[in-house]
Amino acid sequence: NYFQLGLLDCAFAYQEESIEIAEKSGSPLLKSRSFEQSSVFYLSINKLPEAFTNAQTALEFGEKVTDEKFKFNITSRLSLRLGNIYRKSGEYEKAIDHYKKAQEIYEKIDFKTYLYQIFRGQALANIALKDNDLAQQQLDEAIKQYETFRQKIYEESNRNSFFDTEQGIYDVAVDFAYTQLSDAKQALNYAEINRARGLLDLL
Repeated sequence: NYFQLGLLDCAFAYQEESIEIAEKSGSPLLKSRSFEQSSVFYLSINKLPEAFTNAQTALEFGEKVTDEKFKFNITSRLSLRLGNIYRKSGEYEKAIDHYKKAQEIYEKIDFKTYLYQIFRGQALANIALKDNDLAQQQLDEAIKQYETFRQKIYEESNRNSFFDTEQGIYDVAVDFAYTQLSDAKQALNYAEINRARGLLDLL
C-alpha cells in the first residue's frame, strides 16, 4: 500500500477519502474504522494530537455500533490504540489505564492475539516509570503471548501495515535487562533466544 511504499501524501489522501466515504455511508462501523485507520496513520508519523483526535472520534462512533460483538472488538482495539498514543506522549499512567481496559475486554471475548501488544505496551510504560518488577512481569507475559501466537501476530502484521512498527519484544527485553537491570547475562540470554527464533523462521 501507499504507506509501505513511503508515499505518505498518497496515504494521507487515501485516508481522507476513506473518511469522506464512511461519513456519507452513515454507518457508525465504517466511520469508526476509517477514523481508527487515520489515527494509526498519524501515530506512525508521530503526529500525536491528530492521532488522539481521530482515535477518540473512532471510539465515539464505535460505541454507537449496535452489534455487541463488533462494539466490543472496536472499543477494545481503540483502547489499545489510545494506550499507545498516551505512551508515546509520555502520559504513562493514562496509557496503562487504557491497556488494562483493552485487556479486560479482550479476555472477556476470548480474543488473545492482541494481548501481546497490550502486555508489551504496559511493559514499555512501566519501564519508562522505572517500575522494574512490574515491567519484568509484563515483559515475560508479552514474550509468552508472542511465542504462543507468533503466526497470528505475523499474519496480522502482514495484513495491516499499521499493526506495529516499533522494536520487537526481544529487543525491548535485551535493552531492559542490560540498561535498567544491569544484567548482561540476562540480556545475552534474550538475544540468543531471539537469534534462535530468527534462524528457526528461516527453516
